[in-house]
Amino acid sequence: MSVDPQTLLVIAMMAVVSYVTRAAGYFLLGFFTLTDPVRRGLEALPGAVLVSILAPMALRDGIAGLTIVLAVAFTLLTRREWLSVPLAVAAAASTRALIG
Repeated sequence: MSVDPQTLLVIAMMAVVSYVTRAAGYFLLGFFTLTDPVRRGLEALPGAVLVSILAPMALRDGIAGLTIVLAVAFTLLTRREWLSVPLAVAAAASTRALIG
């Protein structure tokens, strides 16, 4: 199995852009005082992004999609957002392997 250098470059660039965006956000928000509604909205954003990415896949993939939804719901309800993506991928892959 060979790894395409262009794929690695794109992944690395996405990581850099993600980091710079987050760092810039922390820097820029240091100049503002956040109200409670804005703070709650920003705290809800990671869950909203995950739902917007995973919902189309879940609707398209039937029972495997349902396992994705359940995995993400579990991790969001237990406040372990960092687990939601790998758990959802593992749940969908195992469901597909069992169902065929």
